[in-house]
Amino acid sequence: NLIHLAYIERETVLKEVAFPCFTVVITGLLESCQHYVVTKQSNLTHWHPVLGWFAQSMDPELHAAMPHVKTQLHLLWNTQIVSILIGKSLAELVKDVESPQAATSSQNRTNPNFFKRAIEARVNRANVQKSYRALGSPEVHKIVLLCSLYYTALNTLTQLRLDILTGLCYQDRILYDLWLFLCSLGPNCGLKIFLDHLAINTKCTAPEFQMLQLFAECMTHYITILDDMEMYEQQNPFKLGDFVTVSSFLNLFLYNGVLGNLFGNDRHFEERMVYSSFQI
Repeated sequence: NLIHLAYIERETVLKEVAFPCFTVVITGLLESCQHYVVTKQSNLTHWHPVLGWFAQSMDPELHAAMPHVKTQLHLLWNTQIVSILIGKSLAELVKDVESPQAATSSQNRTNPNFFKRAIEARVNRANVQKSYRALGSPEVHKIVLLCSLYYTALNTLTQLRLDILTGLCYQDRILYDLWLFLCSLGPNCGLKIFLDHLAINTKCTAPEFQMLQLFAECMTHYITILDDMEMYEQQNPFKLGDFVTVSSFLNLFLYNGVLGNLFGNDRHFEERMVYSSFQI
C-alpha cells in the first residue's frame, strides 16, 4: 500500500520523502519479511506466491488479493518510481564521469608514445585521485542505500526476482550510470576500497556490498537479454570494452577476496559473485 501511495503521489510528496524516509521504511519492511523467508521446502514451510517458501502459514482469504498485491509491488520498479528514487541522483553524479575503456581509448589516440603516456600518468595521478568519491560521503551513501533497497527486494520477493531485474535493466540508463558510479569510486572501479571495506566487514552485510551484488546480478541478467546485434553492433550504452572491464573488476575482487580469506563464512555472497562474474 505504501508503494502504491508513493506511485500516486510520485509528482508531489514522493519527491520530498523519497530519501531517506521512503527508502529506509520500505527497506525495513522488506527486511522484516525476510525473517520468515526460507530457501528450502520442509514440513514447517508454506508456499507463498510472492515470497516463495515461507515459515508462516498464509491466510487462505488472502489468496484472492495476491494479484492486486503483485500489481502494487511492481510499481516499486516502475520507470517513473525508479527515476525518482535513484535515476536522477545517479545521472547527476556521473554526468562528467567517463568509462575506463573510453578514457583509455582516448589516451591511446592522443598520446601514441607509450613512455610519454606513462610519464603523464604519473604526473597527473595525484590530480586524478582527488576526483574520486569517498565511499562514506553523503552522495555515495545515498546511492548505496537506494541500491540496498532493490537488493533487499530481490532477496525478499523471490518469486518476482526476474521482474525486478528486468525492470531495472530496461530502465533508460540506470545500469550504465551505476557502472559509471562504481568507476568514480577509485582506480579499477574502487577495487581497493571495496577490499579494504571487506577486510573490516567480513560478513559482507554492509550495504556497500549489497550495491555491488545488485550491480553484478543486474549485469548478469542484462547480458542474457541482449541479442548479438545489441551487444556487438549497437553497443549502446555498454561498449564491449565495458564488459571486459566489468568482468576484470569482479574477477580481481573475487580473487583477492578468496586469496585473503576476506569472505569469511559467507558462502552465499561469494557464490553469487562467482556466478555473476562467470556469466559476464
